[in-house]
Amino acid sequence: MFYTGIYFTILLLLTFFCIVKKANVLGTILFALYTGSALFALIAVGQGNISTNGVQLFPYFFLAGSLTIFFYPFYRNKTVFNAGMLNKEIHRNYILFAYFYIICAVISVWCYIPSVKALLGSGSWYLNRSLVYADKVTYPYRNTIEHFAMLFSSYTEVLALIVGFSIFRMKKNTKIGVLLVALTIARTTCSAIYTSSRGMIIQLAILVLAIYCFFYKDIEENKRRFVTVLIIIAILVITPYIIDVTVSRFSGTRGAGNSVIQYLGQPPIVFNRGVFTSEKIAWGNYGFGALIGSSFSPEDIGGTWGTGFFTFVGWIFIDWGILGVVLIGVICAFFFSGIIKKQEYQISDLFLLFTYYYTLAKGVFVIGREYCYILIASLVIYALLKFVAEKYVFTIRNYRI
Repeated sequence: MFYTGIYFTILLLLTFFCIVKKANVLGTILFALYTGSALFALIAVGQGNISTNGVQLFPYFFLAGSLTIFFYPFYRNKTVFNAGMLNKEIHRNYILFAYFYIICAVISVWCYIPSVKALLGSGSWYLNRSLVYADKVTYPYRNTIEHFAMLFSSYTEVLALIVGFSIFRMKKNTKIGVLLVALTIARTTCSAIYTSSRGMIIQLAILVLAIYCFFYKDIEENKRRFVTVLIIIAILVITPYIIDVTVSRFSGTRGAGNSVIQYLGQPPIVFNRGVFTSEKIAWGNYGFGALIGSSFSPEDIGGTWGTGFFTFVGWIFIDWGILGVVLIGVICAFFFSGIIKKQEYQISDLFLLFTYYYTLAKGVFVIGREYCYILIASLVIYALLKFVAEKYVFTIRNYRI
């Protein structure tokens, strides 16, 4: 427990440092998320729900240091990072994307509705989650068009939120922006309910909050009030669902509350005693071996983690070890800091930045082995935005926003 307490103290001090130094709020949020996980770990250990056998001090120092490197672009306060650096005039191709995304999102929501209605009526969250883990749930789509719409709206979720807020901050014709953001949230919420997931909704909330913070100063005051009301309504609507799923999935002898604390607090401990103590590294077979269908087991490298809750640092560590984590972290820190230093942002820049930010935020708990698919898809989307959508104009006759 003592070592876990030291880890929590380090992250608490880093969060406090960001607040005192008035660092960018996005970086402060990241440190606060990981500090929260460390706090839950400390509480779970104190309750006896998580054993600290095998926990060492150095892995915690390494984890905290790695987070500091990866978060660097977002907490440094020497460079302005907000929507004031983004051109007010949005490229017409992104307006076309907005309309197309809205169509795909509506189709996706429509596909999810039967399952969502059934689950909300039955409350069988635990059973449904068990079916998800066993890959026995029926697909919500019925044909290729619906399947494409669901894939497209899923992989371009970050882009849709950025474009939505970009339109929303404009003086006229902001309804399309509101609709775009609302449907993005609705689609992801339906997807979360379909899989009995609470983490997906929490991750979406963090992403929306981060993007809203980026655009905040560039949005008119009356529109800010409108967003605030929507946030309050969203919290009131979604809270009962989160409570219901929690009670259903984690009720038992320890109680739902203790189970959730253990659930949220296990990542740093699992990383410490299960991942960091691996006898060798996988050299890419863990994260990228999934692309070629390569099998993998923790025993292959002498790991004992047993659960995927080991933070995004653990995801990288399994494949590349200590030096790999540091090298990748330094490369990411310099690369994304370079984008933030730009005098003017393009939406493609923001897409890449917030995809990276979203990865760090989601990585507070777990990133699955197949996450490489999302990373590759994001790079492809970025290339299309940067070298096609922002260089060539695609028009539709009588087009108007």
